[in-house]
This record gives sequence, structure tokens and C-alpha cells, in this order.
Amino acid sequence: MPGIALSREAIVACVALIAMAFAANADGPKAIATPEKADFGSYQANELKQADFKIENHGDSELKILKVNKTCGCAEVSVQNMSVAPGASTEVKVEILPESLSGSFAKNIFLETNDPSNKLLQIQVAGNAAPLYEIRPQPLQNIGRLKLGERKILAFRISPVASKFELGVPEFDSAFSATAKTQPGPGGSSDLEIAIEPPSKSGDFRLKVRIPIVQPKGWKPVEVLIAGKAGIELAAIPSRLKVAQQAGGAGTADFSLRILGEADALAENSLAFELPDGVACQALPGKPSSREMLFELKLDGRAMRKLQEAEMKVSVAHKPSGATIAIALCRSSQ
Repeated sequence: MPGIALSREAIVACVALIAMAFAANADGPKAIATPEKADFGSYQANELKQADFKIENHGDSELKILKVNKTCGCAEVSVQNMSVAPGASTEVKVEILPESLSGSFAKNIFLETNDPSNKLLQIQVAGNAAPLYEIRPQPLQNIGRLKLGERKILAFRISPVASKFELGVPEFDSAFSATAKTQPGPGGSSDLEIAIEPPSKSGDFRLKVRIPIVQPKGWKPVEVLIAGKAGIELAAIPSRLKVAQQAGGAGTADFSLRILGEADALAENSLAFELPDGVACQALPGKPSSREMLFELKLDGRAMRKLQEAEMKVSVAHKPSGATIAIALCRSSQ
């Protein structure tokens, strides 16, 4: 038979096809998830939901699950075996925790594998978690700053979503003084009133109110978290000072001190400084405003040597209100 002449392009194409065929049949793991998605449908949000996935190795070398990545703290994921032999499988269990979600959701879980064609194997759980109630306004509230002696009253409405409920007596998880009461509202709802008693000293506060759900059983308490500030606050800019070393071994740093809240002005004689050994502080001329002052810290050589080993702190107190602030000192790298 006469020979068949092949063009250069045809030879290159044949070689490429052969290479692709070898690559397709090359040794390696191959991860397949069954199913890829589990849908719980509609369910009561206080139920624990579980989905089981099978991860099969369709390759001809060991499949390794290197890491599990979740996109939500609402889920717990467990893997039966992190290594899967060729032709074998492992189970992955995904649990959606009770009352961790509300409404429609779709949450992805990513399994990092050594499958070169599927390094991030994705599985998904979805559903519609029906809550018992909704609360308005939102149960996480930052109420800003209260004046010392000011009483604050907050009102919330807790409304049923699908079925009626019965609430117990409100409980507090805070040393901050407050009272709370509930009373019936329209349409089976409950109106919650929280009264924050006048704060006696300056500072941050957090208040958590828990209201047990008596009926139906099996639900977590209603929780309302309130945060804010009371009275006067001192703010240092910057709050962490880098001290530059000067000729002779001493060091200096400047900072601004502001007073926030109901105070009319900031005066040097209203401040008390607690300074480490070898540290001095003096006010600088030229106040930016009546509520702000500029200061300079001076550190002698001994204090600078101590600062080389560890950070220091300067404490400032506003004597009329009791507000305090701590300013960290560190040595400048320059």
C-alpha cells in the first residue's frame, strides 16, 4: 500500500489528542459528592436539621480531604474519614443548629481536597427556618451616650409569626440597674418595656434581657442586648504613643486629650495623671477647642531603656466625673 503523508499540522493535532487521552486516564484522585445539595424545606427554626453527603473517590489514587470550610456558624460539619481509597467513599454530616437561622437560607460548605480538578468540592444545605416570633425594633441596640442621672426607656414589640406564645418573667444578665415588664399587645403580640435606671458613674455599659418562652416548649428565651455609654469619656489621640528617642537618650511624644459627653470644657486642673518613673507630662500651649488639650510626654534615659524591654502605660483621670483612660507607650522604630 502506498504511504499516507501527514501534514505537520495533522501530526501536531494527533500528538495533542494522545496527550489529552493520557492525561484523562492519568493516576489521581477524583472527588464526587452525592448529593451536591440537601433541601430541608420549611421547618420550625428550633429543630435540629441534619443532612448526610457521600464523598466518593472515582480516581485511582488516595483522595484526601485536607480542610473543611464553613460559611456560617449556624452549621456543624463532621467527616467520617479524611482519607478515601480508590473506589471507596466517606460520609459527611452537616447539622444546622436550632434557632441559628431565620427565614430562607442556602449555606455552602467547601471541602479542600487533593483532587487536582476539584480542589474545592462544594456541598450545600438549604431550607426555610420558620421563627416563633419577630421583634421590633431589632433586639441589638446601641443607645449612644446617657447623661449621668438620666433614665432611659426602650419599647419593643414581640409578635407571633405562626403560632401564639406565652412569655415568662424577664431576667437580667448585667450588674447595670434596669427593670423590664411585658404586657399584651395587638394580635397576640407582647409589648416589652425596658427602663435603664440613671447611671451613677461614667463608662461603657452592656445590658442583656432574657425572657423565657413558657409556651410552646423547646424554644430559647427572647434576648435583647443593649449597649451604650454613660456620662463623660476621655479620648486620647493617638491612644498608643510611639516615643521617639532624642539626642542624649531621652524621648518625647505628643498627644491630644478630648473630653466627650456632657462636660462643658476640659481644664488641666481637672485631670490627674499617673505616670511611670522617669516620665513627665506637661500641657502644650494652644488648645484646639474648649474640650481638647495638647500634651507632651518626656521620658528620661532610664525610662527609655525600660521602654525598650516592654510597653508602659500612662493613666489619666477626669476628677469631677471619675472617667479614666490608659495610654500605651511604645518605642518608635525610627
